[in-house]
Amino acid sequence: MRNSLLLFFLLLGFALSAQDVDLRIDTTLSAEALVKNLLGGNRGIEVKEADFKGARQAAGSFKIIGAECCFFKEGIILSTGEAEHARGPNMKSSSGEALGTRGRNHLARMARNVSMDAAMLQFDFKPSGDSLAFEFVFASEEYPEFVNRGVNDVFVFLLIDMETNEIKNLATVPGTKEPISIDNINHRRNHRLYNNNSYWSGQKMDFWKENLEKALMANVLQFDGYTVPLIASAKVIPGRWYKMSLEISDIGDGLYDSAVFLKAGSFTDRAGEDSEQKVDLEIEDTDWLHSRKEGDTTVLELQLYFDHDEYKLVDSEMEKLSSVADELKAKSFSILVKGHTDNKGEETYNQTLSERRAKEVRLMLLNRGFDAEKIKAIGRGEYEPLEKGELEEQQAKNRRVELWLY
Repeated sequence: MRNSLLLFFLLLGFALSAQDVDLRIDTTLSAEALVKNLLGGNRGIEVKEADFKGARQAAGSFKIIGAECCFFKEGIILSTGEAEHARGPNMKSSSGEALGTRGRNHLARMARNVSMDAAMLQFDFKPSGDSLAFEFVFASEEYPEFVNRGVNDVFVFLLIDMETNEIKNLATVPGTKEPISIDNINHRRNHRLYNNNSYWSGQKMDFWKENLEKALMANVLQFDGYTVPLIASAKVIPGRWYKMSLEISDIGDGLYDSAVFLKAGSFTDRAGEDSEQKVDLEIEDTDWLHSRKEGDTTVLELQLYFDHDEYKLVDSEMEKLSSVADELKAKSFSILVKGHTDNKGEETYNQTLSERRAKEVRLMLLNRGFDAEKIKAIGRGEYEPLEKGELEEQQAKNRRVELWLY
């Protein structure tokens, strides 16, 4: 299979080998090492009592080698099966195995079904700032065939105030209190937050040549679907002890694994300062610039438009981007660049065009000195139109790129 990937890259003219593009997973780390990975260099948070419960092979660190793709370059993974099985290529729709380990009663109550194969990483921490935040992605083999079928692997990020015993789940759909599952983030519901992962063997070589980013993802990750990077956040009291409990469990049966990926170094206690900066942006809403709330996060939608069948920005749109770029850079946002097309042309062609538009804007931001680690680019094709009509002025509004700022 990796020889097939090598052939693919040779056909594209890239000097990459199959071994150069890989998801490396290490399941030998202690609970303390996993927590250290999550915190990175954040010295403002005091940590103690790190503990892991579950099968040792269900948790570890991960690192994506050899390609700038996917969601996070490195971090930690908690899985309902063997973490190593998250590695691609994505060859089948039913990857997974029962580990035979215990579940968690409160997760069973939440899912209203039997919990098993739970993995749980807990640690006590004392923040020096007033706001907590960290980044994560949820991925599952249950996508898409088990959506709304009553079988949902479940995960929670429980923040426990050790003085009041108040418990809050931070793993919720943005803007709601709903726990995240395949039923409420998928290709139909909250589809802006979802990515399908194509089967490596289910597409012809021409498709992969036109969709390099999808090809890389299908080679790196086994899971059939995954969310966009999401942010868990909460207000905290500086100097108070809290317990964080990161948990995931199989529900109903031990097959069809799921996992959460948490970004290395993203667990911070000063998100409140950044959030205030986002609210205080000295930019007024216009017909091409809008702000709104997603839970505790302010999202700024900057809409840049394109001519038909083009992925280069015209001068007027370049001026829009330039007018806000300096302030965005100063605020040190994480940015998700999302490319879109109208519905003219073939579906696969539009998907590729939308990805090129997003990458073009990302490249422009990188050329202005933005941090490459904080900017991701994805294409959404023709599936998220602003206008449903067929008039040219309506279709023109759908040929756009949006910047989602976190």
